[in-house]
Amino acid sequence: MKITRFLKFLYPAPPIGGLEIGEISARFILVKGSELTEAFVELPLGVIEEGRIKDHEGFKSVLLKLHSMINPNEKEKIYAVVNIPENNVYFQTFDIPAINDLDLEEAAKLNLQTISPIDFKEANYDWQMMSGGEKDNMEFLGAFIQNSLVSEYAQCLEETNFIVVAVETPSLAISRLIKRDKSIQEAVIIRTNISGLSFSFIKNGDLYFNHFVNWPNDKDKKIPRREFNDLIIRETQRVINYIDKRFPEAVKNFKLISLFLENEIIKIIKDNFDIDVQKLILLNEKGLSLYWLSAYGSALRGLIPRYEDSIISLIRPGTETEFKRQQIIIFAKIWRNIIFSALTFFVAVFILFDLFVVNENNKIKNSEFLGKMSDAESEELKNIQKEAIIFNSNIKIISEAKSKKSSNAPLFEKLKETAGPEIAMERISFQGFEKPILINAGASGENSIIDFKNKLKDELGAEDINLPLSNISALDGKLNFSVTFKLKKQE
Repeated sequence: MKITRFLKFLYPAPPIGGLEIGEISARFILVKGSELTEAFVELPLGVIEEGRIKDHEGFKSVLLKLHSMINPNEKEKIYAVVNIPENNVYFQTFDIPAINDLDLEEAAKLNLQTISPIDFKEANYDWQMMSGGEKDNMEFLGAFIQNSLVSEYAQCLEETNFIVVAVETPSLAISRLIKRDKSIQEAVIIRTNISGLSFSFIKNGDLYFNHFVNWPNDKDKKIPRREFNDLIIRETQRVINYIDKRFPEAVKNFKLISLFLENEIIKIIKDNFDIDVQKLILLNEKGLSLYWLSAYGSALRGLIPRYEDSIISLIRPGTETEFKRQQIIIFAKIWRNIIFSALTFFVAVFILFDLFVVNENNKIKNSEFLGKMSDAESEELKNIQKEAIIFNSNIKIISEAKSKKSSNAPLFEKLKETAGPEIAMERISFQGFEKPILINAGASGENSIIDFKNKLKDELGAEDINLPLSNISALDGKLNFSVTFKLKKQE
């Protein structure tokens, strides 16, 4: 707890909102205490279709309009957990035997590579641990999406001064709200919107899978009644089959969040399956409508400190560099102001005290009774003079410290400088000064890795450096490796 408070003090995080992007609208929510900042902009038809950006300039104009509604200063950065359509996102669960934290990352990545439904080299992927699972077996949820799809969103957002903190899907955002409702332990959540039909299986508050199907392709977004009924029945049966196979107890509790045709969908499922279907009423203290729940779920994620956020994010770690850079800038500005204010205060105190001492000395010199001072008065004057000398000495030390102030960048800048052009760092895991720092990175060759290890020791003052050979692997013409170390305690 003390470490967490210390990090919050060192790295004050900017406010982070939730930004949901759909085919017909973009919604932004920022939670700040008891206050909500909301902004809504409609998207023209054809700008985004089936989860893909079809009109980049049209999309950026919408983002600029949304930005102006949130902050009139168009150059001001707005931080957001971005919630994108899940048409092209794939979820898979996998198990790993209980192992230590250092091996967990590699084991998870290997499993993701094995189960990926798309080309792993062209995928953005991530995983998160689920709260269930046996004692000797850990359960994980993995997610995959084409890198090009996310990159297009990230580029448009960056060009309109939105800083992407994380990328997730509506199903993850909704599951976050459901987890807050202790009355729902296990359920299938059905969601409908203009894009399609989505089934999410929630168990112990965790998302276990999400199945999304587009509505039949029609320019006017009109679906024949029979075709609509068949699609609901067919996809519901698929989900039931999956649950019966994966979880023998077979959930029969379906909850519905629908923006249209609620009663029709409930009737279709009840008429064809032995299932209890109910409208889902999510408790939210803000009294938001169904349209805002997904954006609100992402906004709640924005309240989590970045170093504690281990939830799935579909953006590559390298794309999050801008957020880290902005935090370093904030950190530098705050401490620059603190140091300047402290020095100004001490200088002012020194000037006032110096004037006081000079004035008292003049009084003493001009006093005709100077030679008649008692021993007690003489001793008091000597004490005042000694204190003045000590105070002046302290002020001198402060001034020298200011002039010799280190110009080194914060920790991440130091690591970047130590790595040099030969090392491409992908992830830095920092959990506190008492724990090892983990770096996942790529290099052009083994010599570069060895040089980097030596620089950590010689230039950064690292100790307990651990660079297992088993963690070095070749991929796409480069070597991937991981290294752990501790920073020496400053005396």
